[in-house]
Amino acid sequence: MEELLEKMRKYCAYQERSILEVREKLKPSTLPQDKIDIIIQRLVNDDFINEERFTECFVRGKFKTKQWGKNKIRQHLFLKGIDATTANKHLSSDIDENEYFEVLKAQIDKYIKTIDASTENGLAKLFRHFTSKGYEYDNIKKALKAEN
Repeated sequence: MEELLEKMRKYCAYQERSILEVREKLKPSTLPQDKIDIIIQRLVNDDFINEERFTECFVRGKFKTKQWGKNKIRQHLFLKGIDATTANKHLSSDIDENEYFEVLKAQIDKYIKTIDASTENGLAKLFRHFTSKGYEYDNIKKALKAEN
């Protein structure tokens, strides 16, 4: 068990992890569930796992590098086992609204050059693209109006 604990410490030290990610990593081991819970509790106590810190890094990273919208980030946080309260708290505090809107406008400006947005079909394609990236319909409309 100590060997596995050390392996998980290295796994968590490499990058921030959620409890669910660590639990999934430990699933293939032959350890019973109570031993896995002990390992996770020790990792939390030793501050190798911190879900607040994980959420903060995840939100900032996905917004800054992949330029995902809040809906997509929220959905992926849910898949990582982060509760909605923590996710919403970090989505509102770690992403500046002005920067969020400016990033969306810049992406729309770049994307609009690749399609014919003057047609109904092109406009629908634009909305599908940006909603799939996690942006809210109202923000997309507002950014399009700002472009004109």
